[in-house]
Amino acid sequence: MGKPILVFINDTPVYIPSTTTVIQACERVGITIPRFCYHDLLEIAGNCRICLVEIKGSPKPQVSCGLPVLDGMHVYTDSPLVKKAREGVIEFLLLNHPLDCPICDQGGECDLQNQAIAFGNTISRFYKYKRGVEDKGLGPLIKTIITRCIHCTRCIRFAWDIAGVEDLGTTLRGNKTEVGTYVQKPFNSEISANVIDLCPVGALTSKVYAFKARPWEVVNHQNIDTTDSLGSNINIDTKQSKILRVSPRTNIQINLEWLSDKARYAYQGNTSQRLGYPYFKTKKRLNKKSKTRLVPFKSSHSIKTIVHGLIAKSLSFKLKLGRNLDNETLALGKSYFRKLGGDVQSETSNYIPLTIPAFFQSTLRLDQIEESTSCLLLGVNPRVEATLANVRLRSRFKEGLFNLYSLGNSLDLTYKSKSFGLSPNHLVKLCYGKNELSLDSTSKPLLIYGDSLSSRYDGFSMFNLGLIFQKARQNSLWSGIFRFPLGSNSIGKSFLGLSQSYLKLYQESKSNQIFSYLIGLENKASLNKEKYRIFLETSHINFMLKKCKFIAPMQTVLEKTGHFINCFGLVQKNKEVLRFGVKPFKVLDDLLVKLKSKPAPKSFNLDRYGIDKFFFSSKSSKALLNLVIKNHQFKVSSFPLKTYVGDMYKTDISSASSMTLAKVSANLRSVYWHFM
Repeated sequence: MGKPILVFINDTPVYIPSTTTVIQACERVGITIPRFCYHDLLEIAGNCRICLVEIKGSPKPQVSCGLPVLDGMHVYTDSPLVKKAREGVIEFLLLNHPLDCPICDQGGECDLQNQAIAFGNTISRFYKYKRGVEDKGLGPLIKTIITRCIHCTRCIRFAWDIAGVEDLGTTLRGNKTEVGTYVQKPFNSEISANVIDLCPVGALTSKVYAFKARPWEVVNHQNIDTTDSLGSNINIDTKQSKILRVSPRTNIQINLEWLSDKARYAYQGNTSQRLGYPYFKTKKRLNKKSKTRLVPFKSSHSIKTIVHGLIAKSLSFKLKLGRNLDNETLALGKSYFRKLGGDVQSETSNYIPLTIPAFFQSTLRLDQIEESTSCLLLGVNPRVEATLANVRLRSRFKEGLFNLYSLGNSLDLTYKSKSFGLSPNHLVKLCYGKNELSLDSTSKPLLIYGDSLSSRYDGFSMFNLGLIFQKARQNSLWSGIFRFPLGSNSIGKSFLGLSQSYLKLYQESKSNQIFSYLIGLENKASLNKEKYRIFLETSHINFMLKKCKFIAPMQTVLEKTGHFINCFGLVQKNKEVLRFGVKPFKVLDDLLVKLKSKPAPKSFNLDRYGIDKFFFSSKSSKALLNLVIKNHQFKVSSFPLKTYVGDMYKTDISSASSMTLAKVSANLRSVYWHFM
């Protein structure tokens, strides 16, 4: 922020920082300047010329978006000169714009409509020729009608500056200018659909939302995204109890104004391939061959009777929890199986101890990435595992004086990074000063890791080595650690003590006497470890049904209200949008009544923690962290550290069931064979 200077806006004196532009200064005093090309998060272009203002002493109106304020400047936003200039600009923009507002999907949300009414003229001097432009094929998400384009270049600047994919641009000049790809190819990016929100007219609209509804017909629900660990804020528009679209909701600390394509179209999996009835597996003789098939239960009473009988005959009980369950479901399952005498384990493996919050959650907010000076990635691909965090890292890289290093397989992050290789021994050499980068010193380094590191047996040793390397390079008090797990509530599971994936209790028990209750699993490998008496609660028909003895439907995150804790400890509420499905652990309700147990908690009690945010900031935790780093014996395996998540659009059941994301995944695999 620059020093405040005196500026007169419509003869009203105000003090404005010297680093702001005229359009930002007007917004500070509550004066709205019309704009098409200007956007707060994009670089200034000055193409549309609708933001003209009058500056005292200047013979012509000036563009307010690219004009910095000066001491003693007089700005007029509603003078006759400004009004006449804006009417002329609107008239030229409408010169080649088609008159198809009744069939345009942008109708009701169109900036050109609103500003033509507010600042335009009621008559036009052009009646004859309107140019026509051939539509472009930008992929399975973006519908293009380039004839409506007004050349604001928002989409181009977003592709170059934010997404890091330099596919969009302008060709030709003057009246023949066209926006599109230089060659015939789709716009491939994991955040490509944001150009739909950026486009001020109907040139770029959503293929999925086409001709579905008008803005005044939908009901808006403010919610959070549960496809990754960031917890991006979203708006869900519904019509007649049907989700039509998902759009980003501004949150400066998390997602700014962007949203990943995965979060935008994962809602389609909510109604696709859903499990509607409970099933159990039987064996029948067909053509003298033993075959297994799934048979639906006749009533809810029969499934409860069978499950209660199995629990009565079992010696041990085990509950395995998925990585995308809310805190209420986690607390409820923990309460149930503690009363039954069983234990609880997690779907994902985690070999990093949970004694210190910095070991299982991030110590900084996402917006604090801008303060860092270097970054070390330990077996994590932020472009896949935390897409919008990668946008923050790219923004910091563009500012300069930011070095990024990675340990693991080579990554395409849309910006430059230095890779040490696959072997963890490179990290050991860094800490012992046997690498040229060991001598580098930065004041505020970052350490980023994910499930690829925490699921290794030597993950804790490698994590501590990374901390030592980070601590040796910093010159001030700074604790910059980021963890990006695949689960949307892995941090909440850790706070509830439910993140351990291996239990010694069942080593002495016979496998055929264990009753395994699985709920919300996303990983096939976690199910392969189970052998007998498997009861699965899931929301979708998927690969895991073949091995289970009993299957029951459950609610998705859009059908249940619950709380989630994102990667840096922010507690957010996910609200119920639809009413469908069966509540979790419905089968066990009557059993607990028979056992005369106390009723399970109905909700996750935040009052136990006293605050609505878990944050690593206490001096005792930092002292304990330094003690662990100092005294820990490091044992690092020579097995390569690989960043392998697989298809980023199929990391959870809902996303894998979305038809739109399936098309996006197939399109990316055909173009970028190394992207997944």
